[in-house]
Amino acid sequence: MRFLRRLDPGLLALVTLVLPPLAALAQPALPRGGDLALHFHRLVALDANIGRGLFYARWMPDLVFGYGYPLFHFYAPLSTYLGEAIHLVGFDFAPALRLLSGAALVGVALGAYLWARQLLGSARAALVAGVAAVCAPFVLCTPLSRGSISDAVALALLPCAFWSLDRVRSRPTPLRLAGAGLTLAALFLSHNVTAMLTCPVLILYACAAGLEARQARAWFYPLAAIALGLVLSAFFWLPALADKGWTRLDLFTAEAEYDYRASFVSLAGLLRFPEPADAGLMNPPGPYHISPFVVLAGLVGLAGLWRARAEGRLRLTALWLAGMAFLYLSLAPSAWLWARLPLLRVIQFPFRLLGPAGIILALPAAALFREAQPCAPRRLWLWRLAVAAFLMAVILPATPLLYPLRDDELPREATLADVSRYQSGGALGTTSSGEYLPKTIEQLPKGPAFAGMDLGAGLAAKLDRAQLPDGAHVSEEASQPLRAVWRTAAPAAFEATVYTFYFPGWQARLDGEPLPVTPEPQTGLIRFTVPAGEHRIELSFGGTAVTRLADALSACGLAALLALAAAWLRGRRPPAPSTTSARATRADAVLFAALGLCLLAGKVAYVDRVDNPWRRSYDGRAVPAGAQALNADLGGQIRLLGLQPLPARLAPGQAASLVLYWAALVPLDRNYSVSIQIVDEQSNKVEQTDHYRPGGYPTIWWRMGEYNRDGYRLRINVDIPIGHYRVLAILYDENGERLQPAPGTPGAQWGAVEVQQIQVVAAG
Repeated sequence: MRFLRRLDPGLLALVTLVLPPLAALAQPALPRGGDLALHFHRLVALDANIGRGLFYARWMPDLVFGYGYPLFHFYAPLSTYLGEAIHLVGFDFAPALRLLSGAALVGVALGAYLWARQLLGSARAALVAGVAAVCAPFVLCTPLSRGSISDAVALALLPCAFWSLDRVRSRPTPLRLAGAGLTLAALFLSHNVTAMLTCPVLILYACAAGLEARQARAWFYPLAAIALGLVLSAFFWLPALADKGWTRLDLFTAEAEYDYRASFVSLAGLLRFPEPADAGLMNPPGPYHISPFVVLAGLVGLAGLWRARAEGRLRLTALWLAGMAFLYLSLAPSAWLWARLPLLRVIQFPFRLLGPAGIILALPAAALFREAQPCAPRRLWLWRLAVAAFLMAVILPATPLLYPLRDDELPREATLADVSRYQSGGALGTTSSGEYLPKTIEQLPKGPAFAGMDLGAGLAAKLDRAQLPDGAHVSEEASQPLRAVWRTAAPAAFEATVYTFYFPGWQARLDGEPLPVTPEPQTGLIRFTVPAGEHRIELSFGGTAVTRLADALSACGLAALLALAAAWLRGRRPPAPSTTSARATRADAVLFAALGLCLLAGKVAYVDRVDNPWRRSYDGRAVPAGAQALNADLGGQIRLLGLQPLPARLAPGQAASLVLYWAALVPLDRNYSVSIQIVDEQSNKVEQTDHYRPGGYPTIWWRMGEYNRDGYRLRINVDIPIGHYRVLAILYDENGERLQPAPGTPGAQWGAVEVQQIQVVAAG
């Protein structure tokens, strides 16, 4: 009861306002996010590891069809381990990820609320910060339409990290310093890109706090907490940075699909509101927006703080400038900076900056609603109405983001066989494209080398016995996932190959002495020379000099944590300063909780049920508003529903947009590419643009009852003669075979669909 009396009533209002996003996660099927299947199958692979006693393994032996993959050597592990902890409690894999996603959204709101309450000393401003942070479009969509669980966990930890820095600055105690260090370490272990982006902002924030206080301890303790977090997490990030050159990451980022220049956000797109949710669109536009209300409120709020010389104005200014810098880096005019800073290219997609920006900018916006002094009752209600109006202005535009498509095809009781089946589609290692595979591999495997190799086979079974010379005999003495011992007897020396990729850390010993291990040419498999005679050979995955150094640093950080805990237990605990002034009143809690319940009721009773400005249904045939209907059948498998055409008249050198709308008529078992060709009156091709993945969505993922939006940006060649031209759309498979349109379809004689005719005219 004492705890309940001390609980801030504003937390009740905050949780109520977050109920609509949480309702989007309450359905049985998981949201169909771009990365969600990766996290699902990664969790299955980790669970298999833990079942065999591999509680933390940098090398995942069952991934890539059993050849192995250095997943947790490079990929931040925290979110997967949190999902596994929920699974071990008794939840299936999908519900575990759904609970983790919901906890991440609540964590964003709660962390921003506590941070703003600490910094601004106002519960109403804290409520604004919590809602504005969780309703930032990119933040809200991260566990929903994006399906990036690791990024969602990182974004939830970000406001908690700032809050912990403010707490250790205001009253440095061993316990607060330890808590801040643990929080920051968790942030650095949750998502590589988010940690890299936010670490400089955390340092900037700590420096701004020191400048405000003008005391040495105001500098020392926050920076010490950041250093402690970096040391605690060094076991992960230090080897990842050191061994990055061993991977295919540079080849991965050089692909056109992952080129940063193709992922900038336009200024108009950045400040616009999300489009209505479309129940049938399989590839909706990304949540690359920021609320203009939040940006403007932050600017006005900062002006008021500087005018009143309020405490915290320097920290809030640093946050606003950092947020604006992130927004700038997401826009095309910043390309010159991306070209000059190679480290930025590791981010891959500039729009990723919008997640941290949405949380960082929520605090300056909340400063607008910070009461400088107690208000008269009449003016107090004006403040409450202003806060309610701002909350509505933030929540309502984000409502279309609460309707992601659902993935009902994930297996309920998934096994390693499901993980291999999923990787056969290209997501090797349960990452986007096997980007952490060793660069020594020139020929990627298409499947396991033998049956059961990817289903938990021990390392000893992966020895290639087909290459043993005549008279050679090999017996297994020990076989574990990452360790094998063989007894060999051979009349002559021979080269042994193990069906596991070579990577730094693999070590072999011959009769107790080091045995050189090298990657096999082209395949990159482990290879070593076995001398003639009888020998004992041991192969295992161990540490390198860098991993040992990183582990030692993290051990030092853990020792520092234990020392801080001991100091806290021995020391006298002064009473915590009263925070009653920052608590929400019961009237505030009731008012804003009622607002949250009304929004939830409106969503359930109206938005979820009928077409409205936030959501529209799809009947399976009608094209979106503003598009021309075609309904051209191709081979009885795919229908070209319609298009948004090019302008009828174009000049040489002019660029224009063409959008096609496709739908699958049957489940597709192969990937088709689309070729847009412009031909003259003699059927000579003058222009061509191809999409390997129409709309960025492979056709084997297309589902019946949905449609694909496939946009093109075409530029008319300056050398094209004046005249009339046809625009053709062609579907072809990986062998170049075209999917033939139904007889009578315009363009069917060329194995294409004639989508429109254009006229090239003289410029001007």
